Amino acid sequence: MAKRNEENTTPAESKDLIEQREECIEDMEELLGTVKEEARPFTDEEQTEFDELKAEVERIDGLLDAEEETRALARRNRRTETRRQQKPGAKDDPRKEETRAQDEQQFLSLVRRGETRALTAGDNGAIIPQSIADRIIERVYEISPVLQLVDIQYFRGDLVVPVWLDSYEDGEEVVQRLNAKYVDELEKLEESVGKFTSIKLTNHIVGLLALLSRSVINRADFDLLNYVVNKVAEEIAKFLEHELLLGTAGKMQGIFEATNVTTTAANNKITSDELIDLQMSIIRTPDMTPCWIMNRATFKEIRKLKDANGQYLFNKDITTGFGWEILGDHVYLSENAPAIKAGAKVIFYGDPKGIILKMTKTVEIEVLREKYADRYAYGIVAYLEGDAKIVDQQKLAVLKMKA
Repeated sequence: MAKRNEENTTPAESKDLIEQREECIEDMEELLGTVKEEARPFTDEEQTEFDELKAEVERIDGLLDAEEETRALARRNRRTETRRQQKPGAKDDPRKEETRAQDEQQFLSLVRRGETRALTAGDNGAIIPQSIADRIIERVYEISPVLQLVDIQYFRGDLVVPVWLDSYEDGEEVVQRLNAKYVDELEKLEESVGKFTSIKLTNHIVGLLALLSRSVINRADFDLLNYVVNKVAEEIAKFLEHELLLGTAGKMQGIFEATNVTTTAANNKITSDELIDLQMSIIRTPDMTPCWIMNRATFKEIRKLKDANGQYLFNKDITTGFGWEILGDHVYLSENAPAIKAGAKVIFYGDPKGIILKMTKTVEIEVLREKYADRYAYGIVAYLEGDAKIVDQQKLAVLKMKA
């Protein structure tokens, strides 16, 4: 059995501490396995050795806790200083900062030392600290501009959204929207009413798995918390952006599923007139902030559109730069938007707030330490729940290539 170095009081790197801890636990398991196999109690010598190993594990845990707490406090100080520089005179809430530091220490202990908690998607009784879940969600929005444009509602259960219909079918009759008109004195008004319907957003469970190398986790100079936050956020943002644009049948709905469609005359090119037609297909109201969403290759083709004299349509002077606008509205690029090909919906125009993304703000995480041991890695499993539905078709329009 491996012998402990009793002269150790403050090891230089957490990697050494973790390795020592694992060796202690292996020796404890070996001792316990021996007495169980022989169906006997510990001898006095074995009991003493077992107790010493246990005490060593507790000592190492104390050092790791102190190290992680120190790092969390250092990060807190850096964030505090950054905020003070950005907002002179602003006061920080020490209690909130202390809670955040404790949350970070708890999470790092969970990953590095295997203090795992059994998590089930949808069971909010055992989740990562809320401050870290908030950091993941905040980072998701920073990564994806599309997520910054849609209407996001935080709600744990099913969300029922009332939708006003200007016209609807009542048997064979189409009932038109409310309207005002001139009437003669004592003239009877004709009844003309719209009605409310509703759209229900439920909970679809979304899961992802990220593998972390143990050698990276054990490095004392590696910012594990930020790595996990960024890795999980990147995967969530990538998934949600795809769904908000294209959707999946029976699950989330995307804005490219809008029913207001302008179709091109050709199946392999887009004209400036068709872009104008698409833009004018939306009834713009003062509270709308419309934009364009397309992939990079499509935007490149539009930028190259020229008039009969060979001049660029969207910028007569190429030396001034094109900018990121078409016909006065901003362009957002996403590789999730389809490329130009026959029958494809390739450009969105309108106000993305015509779609609602319902989410629970909690991201649930589980650490898998044993499953990927043969790869010298840990698995980080993350779950979230959400749904997306179009609630206002009048705000959305898409350009479709001729089939």
